Amino acid sequence: MQFMFKAVLILLFSLQTAQAGLSKGLDAAQAGDYTTAHNEWLPIAEQGDVNAQFYLGLLHSRQLIDQASQEQAVKWYLLAAKNDHINAQFNLGLKYDKG
Repeated sequence: MQFMFKAVLILLFSLQTAQAGLSKGLDAAQAGDYTTAHNEWLPIAEQGDVNAQFYLGLLHSRQLIDQASQEQAVKWYLLAAKNDHINAQFNLGLKYDKG
């Protein structure tokens, strides 16, 4: 029982951390600081957050960061699309359509 309680607390803390990272990244992107946005979103995208994955896809697709590539855009869109992120699915479809 105590293990389950600790697991729930860890999960809730992780969700709060992810939300904070998403929010900080969005604020940075809106201010035009795409490098900070990337740095906020990358760790939570790697943990499976579909919104962060989609946003990273946008950064790469629109060439808004150093080292941006269309291959990375497809990678992040694909990860988000596999988890039913509809905008990622749409953008991925556009990438495939354009080759």
